[in-house]
Amino acid sequence: MRMNLWSDTRTRLVPPPLKLLMILALVLGLIGPSAMQPVRAAGPLYPDLATTNPSSLYFSRVTMSDGVSHHVLRLSNTVWNVGEGRLELQGDPNPNGSSRIYQNIYDHPTGGSRVSQEQMNSDLLYHPSHFHYHFSNFASYQLLQRDSSGAYQSTSKDGTKTSFCIIDYARLNASGPAGERYTSCSVTLQGLSVGWGDTYLASLPEQWIDLGFAPLGNGFYAVQSTADPLRLLNEGGRVANNVATTYFSVQNGAITIGTSTSPAPTGVSGRVVNTGGSSLNCRTQPGGSIITRLAAGSTVPVTGAVQNGWYPVTCGGRAGWVSADYLQVSGTTTPSPTPTPTGMIGTVSNTGGATLNCRTQPGGTVITRLEAGTTVPVTGALQNGWYPVTCDGRSGWVSATYLKVGDGATT
Repeated sequence: MRMNLWSDTRTRLVPPPLKLLMILALVLGLIGPSAMQPVRAAGPLYPDLATTNPSSLYFSRVTMSDGVSHHVLRLSNTVWNVGEGRLELQGDPNPNGSSRIYQNIYDHPTGGSRVSQEQMNSDLLYHPSHFHYHFSNFASYQLLQRDSSGAYQSTSKDGTKTSFCIIDYARLNASGPAGERYTSCSVTLQGLSVGWGDTYLASLPEQWIDLGFAPLGNGFYAVQSTADPLRLLNEGGRVANNVATTYFSVQNGAITIGTSTSPAPTGVSGRVVNTGGSSLNCRTQPGGSIITRLAAGSTVPVTGAVQNGWYPVTCGGRAGWVSADYLQVSGTTTPSPTPTPTGMIGTVSNTGGATLNCRTQPGGTVITRLEAGTTVPVTGALQNGWYPVTCDGRSGWVSATYLKVGDGATT
């Protein structure tokens, strides 16, 4: 039975003086229906994982489990959280080595209330010998090679690292907490705070692509890093920025980093594949609204190189984007990666007289501080807002916002 606010039944629940005060407040407009409504709980805030372009590429030799020395391509990789909510994984380890592991979703970047807890699958593994758990397939690395048509195709060479411990390693922007929250490979909690990234340096064990028994030959290649490749984590449906690619060339064992946005020439097309007969969405931007749906087997003009797992195309008579996972590209030769010219110099500027930090990697520890107006050699192409440079006699990185780059011959 619906209760009438002013019925005799309600009168017994509200003392007469208080009832008169409520009537007066309503008449005077001091309170309204909204003031009497329950407060709604805040909605869930999801993480959004983004991968920076693999960096610090170099060749090395490693003795593998087969007892034989292999050639490897080492790389540094950073996965960071650009979402509104934290990434938090909670473990429930058992003595026998198995574990239930969950992703916790909250209604606030820090603190707040947990609004849901989703159990993950067996790709999250507990390691009794380490007394902490690893997230299997948190990231994957793959080597691509440019073919005779100019398209970059997958090779059989990929990363051997299979599991990761996830912590706040470096703060990459100011959207989240000023200090790290997830600081160790805990037996129960690991994660990434908003605005923080986890970096695996090229020098770490298994941070490589196994090239086998022979060195990488001369040619044009790309190394592709994918965060959460099996889509095990709930990012609120945002996966467009999970893939990043670094293009490079090899000449007599030397690596030259190129750009990842070399335009594709006219005549390059893509055919819709791997959809199981379903259509492929062509979107206004990676992860954006749908322009049209492309039937399996249909073709579209490809207007540029792959960028973070998406191809720019023409669909529905306008510019659009489709997932590279479902597009087989072929056509005329794509331009080679553009190497960074030798002799490039960067001048510290726009700091307001303050010093510029030169770091071990984007967002990493500080190697040295560069005075305003000083110059440093630039050793590679711009990557996600950072320039690779030489500082204090070693390889480092500085923010492109504060570096004016030009020919070394210019004063």
